[in-house]
Amino acid sequence: AAVLEAGGVVSALLALPLLQTNRLVTEPYMDEIFHAAQTQQYCEGDFTTWDPKITTFPGLYYAGLASARAREGFGESAQSACSLTSLRAVNAVFGVLSFLAMALFFATRGFRPVSAVLHAAALTLYAPHFFYHSLYYTDPGATCLVILMLLAARREHHSLAAILGALAIFFRQNNVVWVAFALGAAALRVVEDSRPTAKRVIRHCDDKPTVEALASFGRVLQVVWSSRLAIVRKCWPFALPLGAFVAFLIRNGGSVVVGDKANHEMVPHLAMLGYFFVLVWLPYGLVGSYGVLSQETFSATRSLLMQPGSLILMTSGTTWLLSKYSYGHIFLLSDNRHLTFYIWNRLLGKSQSVRALFGPAYAVSSVVAMGRLSAAQGYVFACGFFLAIALLLVPARLLEFRYFTLPVLVYHLHAPERNPANVVASIFLNGTLSFALLYVFLYRPFQDADGQVQRFML
Repeated sequence: AAVLEAGGVVSALLALPLLQTNRLVTEPYMDEIFHAAQTQQYCEGDFTTWDPKITTFPGLYYAGLASARAREGFGESAQSACSLTSLRAVNAVFGVLSFLAMALFFATRGFRPVSAVLHAAALTLYAPHFFYHSLYYTDPGATCLVILMLLAARREHHSLAAILGALAIFFRQNNVVWVAFALGAAALRVVEDSRPTAKRVIRHCDDKPTVEALASFGRVLQVVWSSRLAIVRKCWPFALPLGAFVAFLIRNGGSVVVGDKANHEMVPHLAMLGYFFVLVWLPYGLVGSYGVLSQETFSATRSLLMQPGSLILMTSGTTWLLSKYSYGHIFLLSDNRHLTFYIWNRLLGKSQSVRALFGPAYAVSSVVAMGRLSAAQGYVFACGFFLAIALLLVPARLLEFRYFTLPVLVYHLHAPERNPANVVASIFLNGTLSFALLYVFLYRPFQDADGQVQRFML
């Protein structure tokens, strides 16, 4: 009941920016130009025309089509049912479903109902997630389906999880990484449940220093291999979407994107991991448990400083990687409508030495963040998560805040439970930031050199 009541509040919070966006931004903006036009082709029954600039599978367009047909069933005209305002409402619905799924996910971890709702609300108001629910982008639907998949997998409804995973891939191809992650997490639970000694072997890594824990992975792999039949018997549905995606890759020449391949080439963008570990702090806020300026952060930093050899090696390695593997995409360099344009051109893109200055911060934040995840889920799980975000983020040349949304949300779905008062503070901070960014987007437009009205975005 608490979850459903909170869902009503979240619906109202999402409806407010949606109504204002529809009132003030009456024409498709940025990526909406491609997505809305393609969906409207589908609404007209044209399933053969395809815009070559679109890089994703057509999952969003079929969702928009389904919504339009449903609205027509209630007497709405075909033109209105597939209008931009109607299509944007689809993503608001995805936003409510994401909140409900996150609250239920926290409940499956044993959080009390009020705590589960508060944690889910804090993540719902996370700015790069909240912002796009009033626009017709692929992100809200893709995010919602991944969270629903993780929820189904945690409840051991693996067939349903595989279906949801396939739908998530149908919205955004790189969600295949989260399907593989869900399979790995499910396999780990199967191993721990199927063999009495398996959990002890897997958890043995948790109490070891990093080098010793890595050395223990051989025993973990042995335990997993000995439980292979149980894993196949319970987790086989995940093989279907994963296998289908492999077939797509082969047919598509190894490229993940459908169109505009020239602007979406893969590179070893290792700096993306550093950006992630800084951004993952944002939903925690500045103060309170696990906040940027919290006692937990200071304690973890102090313990790292007590190991100067490891700290120097880690920060110097991170600094070198940042100086060599940071990339500025042509879109990032030229599109002044995104906040990342100013961050890159006025700070990160100044020189290699400027980027290298952030090396120590990235190194410390990564150790702290992974330590927290290990404390809640175990070292083996945390390593699997790190592998997933590396596969997801490193190949991307373009830097946009929304690319980090799912990694941040998935991290916090599995992170330790926090004190309710601290979560409320995070809700206030995240909500203030989200609505401030929406205010700038809606009420502070500017004109470009051609006299066209433009708006600032995340």
